[in-house]
Amino acid sequence: PVSSYRWKGLAAYTVVGFVAFYFWERKTDQPIIPVKMLHNQTILASSLNCWFTCMNMFSSLFYLPFYWTSVKNVSPLDCGYRLIPSSLLASFTSVFCGWMIKKTSRYRSLHILAGWCMFLGSGILYLSTKDDSSFRDSIISLPLRYGSASNITTILVAMISAVPQSEQALVTSIQYGFRSTGSTMGVSLASALMQYILRGTLDSNFDALKHVKLPDGWTAEMVKAAKLQALESPGYAFGDAIPAVIHNAIVSSYSTACHGVFLFLIGTGLASLICIYFTEENDLDKTK
Repeated sequence: PVSSYRWKGLAAYTVVGFVAFYFWERKTDQPIIPVKMLHNQTILASSLNCWFTCMNMFSSLFYLPFYWTSVKNVSPLDCGYRLIPSSLLASFTSVFCGWMIKKTSRYRSLHILAGWCMFLGSGILYLSTKDDSSFRDSIISLPLRYGSASNITTILVAMISAVPQSEQALVTSIQYGFRSTGSTMGVSLASALMQYILRGTLDSNFDALKHVKLPDGWTAEMVKAAKLQALESPGYAFGDAIPAVIHNAIVSSYSTACHGVFLFLIGTGLASLICIYFTEENDLDKTK
């Protein structure tokens, strides 16, 4: 749980570790990530943009299918089918952005469009309901996938064009450093947020059951055991022997928790969009 000392200790250790890593990399002769280059506005803004973009991208890839499974009882196979259109679009977008940048030698407009698609696409996910059709599920993440794929491609171009040729390998290292930590921290933070909201809403929804008549054959102890089982298995609510009142309490809790994660996606999308406006555009023709 987020309130546990273990979680708080890990969070504090992460912050201390980042600070220590920064100062160590500044002093060493052969840094893994040359943090001094982060004093360049475009490099810093692009690095943070990459960080928030990967937080958003990997969290959505994990928790959108989780939402379908835990709230709509969609099978893992069907979740995969519903992700195919967005996966194809992401692959096409990377190629398209590279072609457009090569043709125009510009990326500013493409970058801003990607940021807005990512931000608004995250908002569209928040509007998901358990009554959405399978077709809507298949296309609901298309704006988000276009935005994140275009953003990642354009970020690297912006970083490389902001430094001399001799330092281009270094900024690539910086980007992958922020990409890996962003994806890991994004899923970790989304998971912590998910658990925190889920526990709270389950407690609230099951406490409300004390004021309603329990289904025949169900006791207070059985309801308490059902709450604990729901924390361990999202699919528990869809068992044949689960009464409707218990089913609704569990599904509603998972829906609220997943929408909390979607709010997190909106926040990271907004942070990414802000970073884009601090990224300067360089003339690619002059950096050849």
